[in-house]
Amino acid sequence: MSNHLASVDLNANEINSALPKSPNQKSGNCDVSMQSTDLCDNCIKKTSLNHNSHSQSIKPSCPIFNKKMVDTRAFPGDVVRNDVGFEADAQTTVTWYFEDEIIVEDNRNSILKSKETCSLIIKDVCEDDDGEYSCEIVNSKGEDECSLELIVYGAL
Repeated sequence: MSNHLASVDLNANEINSALPKSPNQKSGNCDVSMQSTDLCDNCIKKTSLNHNSHSQSIKPSCPIFNKKMVDTRAFPGDVVRNDVGFEADAQTTVTWYFEDEIIVEDNRNSILKSKETCSLIIKDVCEDDDGEYSCEIVNSKGEDECSLELIVYGAL
């Protein structure tokens, strides 16, 4: 599983501890580099500081899901909608899979995508739709994936 940057709050004391000390410097710019398995492999953010407390939030660079799919149950003939939400600061490609095969839009499968959400809509669910669905988001900074199990009642 890859590591992703979600959000980091830094204050001036944390930034100052990473900088060389200059007795008269009360403001300026610095690069903050962090490495943490909880956040991301390596992220760098420019931030400004002054002698007062300063907080800076760092937005995700690699795509990350903020709303994942949940396992779903359906009856034959139902319409199923699987929604995901994600954060990314670069153009993101979204790909849906059924049992590791790319889902192609057709008269039963529709994909709706906006800047931060994507939905897979399956019309007229049948027993053959029973199985694992996954969604992959990819941009130049990284990737993330989530999945769900669709259980169709009556499927063997």
